[in-house]
Amino acid sequence: MPVSYLKGSVPDHTLRPVFPNSLSKSDLSSSPCDQTMETNLINVVRIRVGLCLLVCLLSVGFAQGQMRAQAVPGGTNVFLGEPFSLGIQVVTPGARPSLPNMPKIRGCKIAYRGMQGPNTSRRTTTINRRTRTVSTSTYLIQYELTPGVLGSLIIPALTIRAGKDQARTKPVRVNVGKATPISGIELVVRLSKDQCYVGEPVTVTWTWYINAEIDGRRWNFSIPMLNHPAFEFPEPVSTPPAPQTRNAVRIPLGDSRQVMAVQKRVRYKGKDWTAVEFSRVLIPGKPGTFSLPRSTVSCNVVTGYRTRRGFFNSREPTYQQRQVHSNTPRLKVRPMPQQGRPKNYSGNLGTFSIRANAKPTTVNVGDPITLTLSIAGPFPESIRPPDLTQQENLAKSFRVGRDEESGTHASGRMIFTRILRVLNPDVKQIPPIELWYFDTRQGEYRVSRSKPIRIDVKATKIVTALDAEGTGAVSHTGRRLRAFTQGISHNYDDLSVLDNQQTGLGTWFGSSAWLCLLFLPVAAYASLLGGCTFVRIRNGDPRASRARKAHALARKSLRAIHPDQDSAHADILNALRQFLGARLDLASGALTFADARTHLEGRGVPHEALQVLETLFSSCEAGRYGGGVGMGTAAQLRTTALELVDSLEKQLRRK
Repeated sequence: MPVSYLKGSVPDHTLRPVFPNSLSKSDLSSSPCDQTMETNLINVVRIRVGLCLLVCLLSVGFAQGQMRAQAVPGGTNVFLGEPFSLGIQVVTPGARPSLPNMPKIRGCKIAYRGMQGPNTSRRTTTINRRTRTVSTSTYLIQYELTPGVLGSLIIPALTIRAGKDQARTKPVRVNVGKATPISGIELVVRLSKDQCYVGEPVTVTWTWYINAEIDGRRWNFSIPMLNHPAFEFPEPVSTPPAPQTRNAVRIPLGDSRQVMAVQKRVRYKGKDWTAVEFSRVLIPGKPGTFSLPRSTVSCNVVTGYRTRRGFFNSREPTYQQRQVHSNTPRLKVRPMPQQGRPKNYSGNLGTFSIRANAKPTTVNVGDPITLTLSIAGPFPESIRPPDLTQQENLAKSFRVGRDEESGTHASGRMIFTRILRVLNPDVKQIPPIELWYFDTRQGEYRVSRSKPIRIDVKATKIVTALDAEGTGAVSHTGRRLRAFTQGISHNYDDLSVLDNQQTGLGTWFGSSAWLCLLFLPVAAYASLLGGCTFVRIRNGDPRASRARKAHALARKSLRAIHPDQDSAHADILNALRQFLGARLDLASGALTFADARTHLEGRGVPHEALQVLETLFSSCEAGRYGGGVGMGTAAQLRTTALELVDSLEKQLRRK
């Protein structure tokens, strides 16, 4: 189709065709004016985008000091009748948050499981040279929800208050479906006993039985029992399995706590299962009958396989996230009987034995004696030492230190040390140490005693104020008095024996000791001031300081080079460049001989030294880029470089 142009115009490069389908390649190029307009438009867009990003960053930075709250469910797809966790994460710069007013949700049971925190963090930002530090505390409020109706479960927005601040969470939607039976995965919680007394340790054991294919990298335990207000879980003092052990499994329990579990093969329900097992000691704090909260483990179960098309047609497993809930064992806690309770009962429950050892056994009155108590019981974590100040047989003859040193664990026993001091020299032994405990099997208080320890106490004379003044009767020393037949020896004399010790300025200047005391601090201050001024002036010019250190650094670098290394030529060349760069105030990274020659000639370096330097540069560069083969051996080049550095240093110092 012919191209038509506008009437009255001459066809040239400025004309545009009427039909867009008849455009040529030359017509697609824009004019200089169009290019300028496009460039300006791009710059405007860039500026606007940059301003938007800056506003977003500033808003995020200012929002960090505000209170925030977020509701996070344990999963978006849960099953009917199976409880799931709901965590409300609260970030506040101020006070501790209060519990929200949790509304009733139709067909859903809600149980509060405790609050964790705070975890405090500080963030410092600098905007327009203004530094701002924001301190925030993070809390986690935990609930357990059990859905009872199929369909969508909507958790409404919740308002969290912390002092004068408040924040509101967003509504959360959870899909409730009908759970399919899970075979091959079980979580069982066992107690060492189902009845105990207040303060009596009980071992809780969690066993996760696995007889199915699961994703061993993605699983999580939820144990609300650890946050129960009526129970205490002390940290174990016995040695857990090492993390490097093949069968050891590290299980996080939340709130920066963790426990080491053991993986093993067991026989369960007539089949071989893989069991992951761990235990903690529970100490009840009040009487009553408790139904322990249900523990949960979440994992990905393999439900099938799919073939991934490709060169190898590999099979990949398909996973489905499932939750396995434990049983809820019951624990009956009985109060401690008050009848027959001894005065010095220390709070131990079970069956205990005590042994004592003392060092040293030969002492003076008042000398310290280290008493070591070794106590064995059912749970080392809960063993409490006896109060020695309450034991009458010991308090009569010894003064007991009141240091509350915590015990150490060794070979299933707890070791405690106390300090004793003997009060009188008639003491012959340390009496038996009594440890009262409550025998839970017999239901009565009993005592365990250590064996007495023989000691040898030496008497010491106590110097009184009367002895120090000498006003008392003089004791017989065993030396007989002798008569002096020459009469009374007079000790009278005149005032001439007195020495005039009057002091003044004249005395001070006439004594060398006083002169030293007067002028030594001034001289020390003057010398210190002069030294500091000299160092400050010397280091005031970084270039001059670098030049002064160049010679010593160059010799050290050259001496450290091993001629047998492949990089010896490159190291020699680098040392020369560093020396010349520091001495001539040049950049040493890519310094060449031509760059240094002009400056060296200007400082009067002789032509012979310049020839040696040029030869060194050429030889080292040839050896560097020629695989270590240059115009001389590395040992010869290093010796020549050392001599040249010394010669150049002398020449440059003269100028």
